[in-house]
Amino acid sequence: MINKFIICIILGIILYILINKIEGLTCRGPLGTFLGDPDRSARLNRLNKGSLPFFPKDNVIVSNTTSRRYITKKSQNRLYDNGTIYELKCNNMKDESGEKLAPYENLSEQEPTLTCHNPSKKVIFYNMHGSIETPDILEGTENTKIPKKMQLIFYINDGDCYALDLNITNSTIGSIFIGIYNDQDVTPLLLNSVEDNDNNLLNKGFSELEDINNIYMLTIDAINILRELKRQIPEFIVNNVSQVNIYSVTCNKAFYLDNSKPEIYKKMLKLKDINLLFLIGPYSGWFPIIDFSSNVFKLNTIIDRFSRLLQVENYVTVRRQGISGTNNVNFTYTYDMENMETLKDMIKVLIRSQSVMVPIFYLSATFQSTPSFRRLFNGTAQIELPIFCLSILSHEHFVNPFNDPIHGRYALPGGQYRAQDLINLIFDIIEQITSDDYSIDETTSNYSRVKEIYYRKMRSLGMSNDEIDTFLNECIFLYTETIIPYSISENYPLLPFMKLWEPWNYPTTGEQNHKIYQWSMQTFLLLIQLFKQDEGEAIDIHSFTCLEGIGDERTTNNAKMDYSWQYAYSDEEANNPDKRIGPECQRPVCPQSEDEINSRLVDLLKSSFIVDSGSFESGDKHPKSREITYTKNAEGISIVRDYIEPTGITVECYNNRPKVTEKLICKYDEDTETLNYDESIRQLDQTICIKNNVCGALVEVLRV
Repeated sequence: MINKFIICIILGIILYILINKIEGLTCRGPLGTFLGDPDRSARLNRLNKGSLPFFPKDNVIVSNTTSRRYITKKSQNRLYDNGTIYELKCNNMKDESGEKLAPYENLSEQEPTLTCHNPSKKVIFYNMHGSIETPDILEGTENTKIPKKMQLIFYINDGDCYALDLNITNSTIGSIFIGIYNDQDVTPLLLNSVEDNDNNLLNKGFSELEDINNIYMLTIDAINILRELKRQIPEFIVNNVSQVNIYSVTCNKAFYLDNSKPEIYKKMLKLKDINLLFLIGPYSGWFPIIDFSSNVFKLNTIIDRFSRLLQVENYVTVRRQGISGTNNVNFTYTYDMENMETLKDMIKVLIRSQSVMVPIFYLSATFQSTPSFRRLFNGTAQIELPIFCLSILSHEHFVNPFNDPIHGRYALPGGQYRAQDLINLIFDIIEQITSDDYSIDETTSNYSRVKEIYYRKMRSLGMSNDEIDTFLNECIFLYTETIIPYSISENYPLLPFMKLWEPWNYPTTGEQNHKIYQWSMQTFLLLIQLFKQDEGEAIDIHSFTCLEGIGDERTTNNAKMDYSWQYAYSDEEANNPDKRIGPECQRPVCPQSEDEINSRLVDLLKSSFIVDSGSFESGDKHPKSREITYTKNAEGISIVRDYIEPTGITVECYNNRPKVTEKLICKYDEDTETLNYDESIRQLDQTICIKNNVCGALVEVLRV
């Protein structure tokens, strides 16, 4: 008896997206040759190019849900738009000779679907300040590879840093962001943002990193401002308050013309040329923004919404005049305080633009028992939290003005939480993902949902659990603390901008110590993966920031890496058909009973034959089948195509002595869309029965 077995027949489908420079992504049809000829071995471990081809379940093909036509090899070069949806259907193919193969039977109630995707998200770091640092604790650590399917792109200029003292117009910023979101070429905007090409926005274009050398720190320039403010003000700078909201500064002309003066004084003395985004951060610093293309609040839409608000002259008028008989210059700053109040609304919107929804189940049971949790969630199951807002995470003073009688209108979702509560939440998530104390097996008592979600996302990008562990072990998730004693006087000309943050409890005047947190960039890359990168999809990270210290790790050829989009699995899942997605398919079986086949033998004038009853039940009633086998090994993915030939059922000559038998093969009838033995029956030769029958043979002799 031949044991019944299940044959996995897999149509190799590779859904691949190619990025070429900044021109965008293309989702290609199945059976494309972008990873090489599918008949050969596909290569693994190409950085940001994915690893495994798409593995559907047994004998599955893809059908376009619009046309209902099967996608065949003829359509392999066809390009599909983002968002195109396909059904996974049980296979219906022909072999090389053109013989129709029977479609496998779909056992599932509902056929699953696939969607063609562009990168799931675009993320832009804007107004960041960073530099490669090597603290003592990191000595000897190796470079950390950027995760698969994540592009880390830095926009740079001649000094390898994004020059923040340029007068970058809001319309230029908006156009650049829209171009990045829509996969347009923004190079002309970068290289021609101002008339003077020697002093343009970015005259080197962009550079992409494949790894991070040690640790990359994200900070904001408030740390430098506070350091400059704590110094004794030079004797040639005199601040005088003439009346409320009017500030006067007198300085030596040489100081005014000195390009080496501290940045805070450059900003103050050239205030009318400063973009407001460089001024409304805490302590008149930049407002660093991590901008998500998927969010409702995006920087380009905020600029459009607050277009008038972003012009500095709408808030403060600066008048400059020389003082006769001296070498001094006087500046008078006159503030429109009514307009200044409207900036607080914009700050709130900018904070919300860096918020994401955080569900309770991302947090450990230990954290859920803390005061931080109660203040953050305020009794809700999930909450929108600004865990990407560095203006909050870099300062210890932030308090959400929940139910505040004066500043309540500026409150964010959640309770009266503090900056430290957000920091505690971030590290609870990171510690779960990186800790060995939390299993990713939900059957154990220390099961962590957020760790399982993160690992599942990374596995869908082609990484095994061991590879994920190695990657996380190379990362540095921390922040460092810097304590700065500072003193801001009541007559400081930029004080009205500093007071914009009073609703969120940021102190201004007076003498005190100020704590600044400097964050590892890798912390935010992990959080972006968790909150913004969908399973199996690519993500672009664009950074308008400083590359100081990057050295040889920087390239300037403006060539972005290529990477693919397709489903991929861990080693275990890649070789386990039960783990693959797709319809549950069963190899077809010819349905005719013994009596029905005997009737067809009579109908088709082959009555000399009859089904062999003794062997019918044990006969192979499967038609010829296609088998495509994918096997992952150390060298790559081997792809083997073959056919399984049926053995058929046995018929014998009626009243034949000695016994003579023939095979009937079940085949797929394309016209009736049924499985039957008709074609095989028609090919039977009845003379075999006559020649091998004693009486029949005698009759033939007599006739001769």
